[in-house]
Amino acid sequence: MTLLATISRHKIHLDCPCGRVGVLEVADLLAAGRRDWRAADVTARSRCRGCGRRGQARATITWTAPEPEPPREDTPSDQPR
Repeated sequence: MTLLATISRHKIHLDCPCGRVGVLEVADLLAAGRRDWRAADVTARSRCRGCGRRGQARATITWTAPEPEPPREDTPSDQPR
């Protein structure tokens, strides 16, 4: 079981059998005080906004790499040191 606190930069995609897809930012859940929740708790407590079903969504956890920082102009990278 995956604690939300260990995947703070991830998103949880919830796919309902009715076809609706919801995406939750784990950081938002943590900010709401859900530090002790596991990813399975999110799935079990979810309710579809389309059909109203509870706990029937299939969850997928994804992570997106942060954007790389641009090179700093004060340290040229192509000059020998």
